[in-house]
Amino acid sequence: MEIDVAGGALARIWEQLNTNHRPGRSDGERTAHVDIISDGWGVSCDIQDVLWETDDRADMLARHNDDFECLLAPYNLHFESRYRGPVSKLSEVWGHKAMRASDIAMYIMEIERLGFSVDAEPLVASLRPTLIRQKFLTNSELSVVWYKKQRHRCEPIILRVEGGNPISSEAITTQSGYKAIALLDEKRQPVVLRVEALKARKGFPLKYWIAGELNRAGSHAEFDAGSTE
Repeated sequence: MEIDVAGGALARIWEQLNTNHRPGRSDGERTAHVDIISDGWGVSCDIQDVLWETDDRADMLARHNDDFECLLAPYNLHFESRYRGPVSKLSEVWGHKAMRASDIAMYIMEIERLGFSVDAEPLVASLRPTLIRQKFLTNSELSVVWYKKQRHRCEPIILRVEGGNPISSEAITTQSGYKAIALLDEKRQPVVLRVEALKARKGFPLKYWIAGELNRAGSHAEFDAGSTE
């Protein structure tokens, strides 16, 4: 999957992947999922709290800059206008933007695919028993059903800044064990970010992908092939 993203967002994502994280909670409890599971919906602050409980870096990116919104449209994830059911004596209803629980679960999965130490398992454990009995499923519901089987094995995800001109590369292994390769421009700002899952099947060697990207951009910079095998 390849996704276009704003330069500022990509720079912040790359910066956070290079930073050590700490879970937001220190007591080992996970409670932010409760309202989402109970209501079947979640608003932005609910999603942010779920991220905060597992990876403060992901929470910061979501809470302060909405940097993960680039993941919504490519996977057909979206916030909807959710309305509280009408009371018999009232002629009006009120509502706000919220996301369905299965969409939230997939959203968290895609953030995990970027190398962050977030975890959709509590939502999956709650939603899956009902979903496996349904005749038809949406894309996000299917991702919930297959999560345990596909976790850490998905194809690489690539974020790309339109018009970027990479001249060098850097590679890191994230705290969750994912391989992240950034292609950098002359200002050392990332213009392409590729993240490979911890247990992904070996495919086309990364050093050739990097060389192809740099050559396509018209540069012939050297890179550390040993770090991307």
